[in-house]
Amino acid sequence: MNLLPVNSPYPNCLAGKHVLVTGGAGFVGSHIVEQLIAHDAATITVVDNMVRGRPANLARAMQSNRVRLIRSEEHTSELQ
Repeated sequence: MNLLPVNSPYPNCLAGKHVLVTGGAGFVGSHIVEQLIAHDAATITVVDNMVRGRPANLARAMQSNRVRLIRSEEHTSELQ
């Protein structure tokens, strides 16, 4: 997967980091996840209640094997 990072005044500041994205399966959130992958974040945990989000929005990002999707209404015990 070849994702190109947008210009950032902080290049590679996310490289190797573990990142949590709430609402990451929505339109905006899924684009943020793709940028985190492009900036070499180590792992990205996406928490979404799927009211507006869709797993299909993360299909490309999930191919990186660095993204974990948690549906919040199904796995609330994992968040405590």
